Amino acid sequence: MKGITMVEHEEVQNNQRLPFYFYHDNQVNEPEHWHQGIELNYLIKGKDLRFALEGKTYHFNSGDIWLVNRRQIHSASGEDEEWEYEGFIIDDDFLLSQYPTSINIDRNYQDRGIKKRSVFSKQSLSS
Repeated sequence: MKGITMVEHEEVQNNQRLPFYFYHDNQVNEPEHWHQGIELNYLIKGKDLRFALEGKTYHFNSGDIWLVNRRQIHSASGEDEEWEYEGFIIDDDFLLSQYPTSINIDRNYQDRGIKKRSVFSKQSLSS
């Protein structure tokens, strides 16, 4: 029998005047976690950032951008080097108040037979 793994729920505190949480950081190692909002990331500096998303690992380098859908378990790791990245997490309450049908995004993809992509990089967008 497999052991149970606990995954941390990240409580994101938005600026009261902005509908998102913005961050700029240089520490790349993040344990598994999830949050309600949709997250957009941009790697400014660094190479071979390993980003695990729901059991699959993606590799990112400087200039790459990727998106994480709401409630997806993810983590990041990389070798010791100089890192710089930034991103923002869109407040889920704001998103649903402006786009109520966004809650159904997963179902809309399934209904149309479209394979959903959660992670996009400059390479995958140009291919």
